[in-house]
Amino acid sequence: MKASSPLRYQEEVPAPLWLQAVILFGVAALVAGVAVSAATGQVGWQTYALYYPFMALVGALLVFVFFSFRYLRIAVSDEELRFAFGMLRRTLPLAAIQSVEAKKYRWLTYGGWGIRYALGGRRAWSLPGVPEGVEFTLAEGTRVRRYFVSSRSPELLAEAVRGR
Repeated sequence: MKASSPLRYQEEVPAPLWLQAVILFGVAALVAGVAVSAATGQVGWQTYALYYPFMALVGALLVFVFFSFRYLRIAVSDEELRFAFGMLRRTLPLAAIQSVEAKKYRWLTYGGWGIRYALGGRRAWSLPGVPEGVEFTLAEGTRVRRYFVSSRSPELLAEAVRGR
């Protein structure tokens, strides 16, 4: 958000604890697997050249996913709507938004949860366990796009965007 632009609405939607636990369990399992491999003493050049670097990459990816997807942050200012999972962000100018509708999330329409790209110009930034959100329809060039954003207070978010 621009520093001079006051926020009309702000929300931080946490990921469900079970999802955070699953990701952390993956990190713990990876560390345990590497420790067991190192403790067996049967380490050849392949292990150092392939296994450990691959496990380090997977571990770094899991840590990135954990910290990025812990919260969906949503903010509305006088000029824009911004939503983000960690460093993964999207900004929509309010002037481009044609319609706003609070509705239930249909995960089959988007193919799951998270940052989703579906047919027909649909996009979703969603979390499991958050059944509602707001769908924004806007023109991006010659295309019409629909963005669904999960929210614990979809009516308040919709009103903040409508109040342009």
